This record gives sequence, C-alpha cells and structure tokens, in this order.
Amino acid sequence: MIKLDWDKISWSTMEKRVEYIKSYHSFNEIIIFSSPSLDGFHAEIKCRYVCSQAQIFNYRYEFQDDVNRLVRDILFYNKHRHLSTRDILFDFKEKTKMGVTMIFERIQLFKYQRLKYNDVWLKIPQQKNTQICIARQ
Repeated sequence: MIKLDWDKISWSTMEKRVEYIKSYHSFNEIIIFSSPSLDGFHAEIKCRYVCSQAQIFNYRYEFQDDVNRLVRDILFYNKHRHLSTRDILFDFKEKTKMGVTMIFERIQLFKYQRLKYNDVWLKIPQQKNTQICIARQ
C-alpha cells in the first residue's frame, strides 16, 4: 500500500492527480480521505502485486507526495526490516519536545476500484463510517 499526503491543494488538482494514478495498470484501489486540517487530502493506493520499497518511493515522488515526509522516510528506512520506521500522514513541522495528543476524525471522501477483468474504474461514493485516529508526539 502506498500512502500519499497532499497538503494545500484544491479539489480539481486532487482529481487530476487521481486521474494520472488511474492511468497506471499496477493499482487496484485508490481511497481518498480529507486531511485533518481540511487543507488537503490523503490517498491510499493498493497495488496489484508486491512492490519493493524503492518502487514505492519512486511512485510517491512521481505522485507528488509531501517532499519533507518523503525525504524523512527515505533517510530513516530500515533495510533489514523492509519497513519505514515511522509511517505517519502529517505535515512536517518543527516543534519543541512536549507530549501532545491529537484526536481527529478521518473522513473517507470516495474510493476508486478497478474491475478485475477489464480496466474500468468504479467510483464508490463516501461511506457513512469514519475512523477516529489518535496521534501522539
């Protein structure tokens, strides 16, 4: 799964990026969430096959993920565990060290799903359920 963080973009820009992602044949599903700060979007892309970490970093760069987050994930990538040490979807902000707990609601806006036997994408509208997320620093 590829997670993207698009900050400070409009709805039309997000739709153009989703159309560009849909042109690739290696993805099954695209889920778009609103950003907790309501100034951007988060995307989760599910792949048809297992991607290497280098491919995921390449896709994230090509799909215009948050550059600061991408650089941090590349620098802190642990080759032995094949996992990023931190997998978070937040703005990169310099803060003093203090314990902060944020509770926000993660609202799914829509989901695109590719049919198995032909390359047609179905748009599934917003679902009623939302996810409550807790982030600690």
